[in-house]
Amino acid sequence: MNANQQQQKFIIVRAMNNRQYTVPVAPNMTFYDILKNVCQKTNLEPAEHVLSFRTRLQDSSLMFRFSGIPNKAMLDMEKAKQARILSPVTILLHCENGARPSGTFAATASLLEVLQQLSPELARADANPVMIYTRCELFFEQLAGTTLENLGLTSGRAVVRLLQRKPEQLKTQANVSSPLPKVIRDEEPAAPKKESASN
Repeated sequence: MNANQQQQKFIIVRAMNNRQYTVPVAPNMTFYDILKNVCQKTNLEPAEHVLSFRTRLQDSSLMFRFSGIPNKAMLDMEKAKQARILSPVTILLHCENGARPSGTFAATASLLEVLQQLSPELARADANPVMIYTRCELFFEQLAGTTLENLGLTSGRAVVRLLQRKPEQLKTQANVSSPLPKVIRDEEPAAPKKESASN
């Protein structure tokens, strides 16, 4: 095993079919990304399932590296009490100049689409835009391939910070910016209900 393999982090998900799936974990992966990874292998719908660790349900928008869950941990995949429905997401863009443009987007919209609508003058590579959500830093080349759904945003409202930084600048200034306001979630835990026959 080489050094890269030794450093690679992963978790194991015990799926609905009782089989275990190993999922490599990238630094900015959310629990929703992990769930989608397993669902692709099991032909299940991620919106209808959740992940739990030691019986505690995990927020789909939370990045694994901030969860406190150790490397190589075992997570369980469960049927959600209530399926997540993709609905419009309101994004408030917190700009460095103090501006806070906002707009409502489909959960399938990319971050580049969000940027093009809310701050079109920075929606180009040479402007070095960086969009930050819950400490997940996404540079211009990542924006087109990252949707709100990828970040676990399938409904409600959220604040995204917009900076102009080159990757090396952001690393040296990582502790300068103030923390982001907490995302406002419209979803509430479903009330326990009597067991019913599954489809």
